[in-house]
Amino acid sequence: MLNGEIDYGRVFITFTKHTDSKIAHGLILEALLRALLQRGVLLRDGRPTALVDLGCGEGHTACEMIDAINRVHPRGDGVNYYGLDADQRFVLATDRLLNAVKNSKQLRVIDVRQADVLDGKPLPIVSMDHVLATLGHVLYYAHSREGRDQTRKNIAAIVDSVMELLGQDSLCLFVHSADNCSLATLRASVTTSVEARPAGLVAELPDRNGWW
Repeated sequence: MLNGEIDYGRVFITFTKHTDSKIAHGLILEALLRALLQRGVLLRDGRPTALVDLGCGEGHTACEMIDAINRVHPRGDGVNYYGLDADQRFVLATDRLLNAVKNSKQLRVIDVRQADVLDGKPLPIVSMDHVLATLGHVLYYAHSREGRDQTRKNIAAIVDSVMELLGQDSLCLFVHSADNCSLATLRASVTTSVEARPAGLVAELPDRNGWW
């Protein structure tokens, strides 16, 4: 997954196939986690891993990601989970699902709230150090009928709001499906829109096939 160095504490974007598969999302995260573990980033022995799930849906992807963390880092102390979704029904579904499996998945904290990354308001989670944040299919949500310029602005606004969450040694993983998606052609525009912020905000983008 990682080709070269990542600017830790910034944003990592991957365009991939099959992100509508919950299992695939977990496997993508697992590949990233193994690389991070080798570098001594985020995953700390004897301490929970903080996972912020932006757009948590019904919680099924959350379960796959939590399982991936526990598989990769058994010497950690489980997971502190923070989920956000604009739909209150999803918030309730994720909270219910994760509380049902809390013990088996070593969940130390379950904090699921309603929030929309596109409304311009601060997210209801304070900045934390050593946090892994994930956000899937951001380009679908950011797409504007007003055109490419507004879409780029929406993407930049989302990145700005996520950046407020990331303290020291933190990372956000944006995952988006490139399959049959016209918005995948905006990859260069995405880079332009966010790299005006701190240099190296976005890691190297993948090839046309969607993989590094």
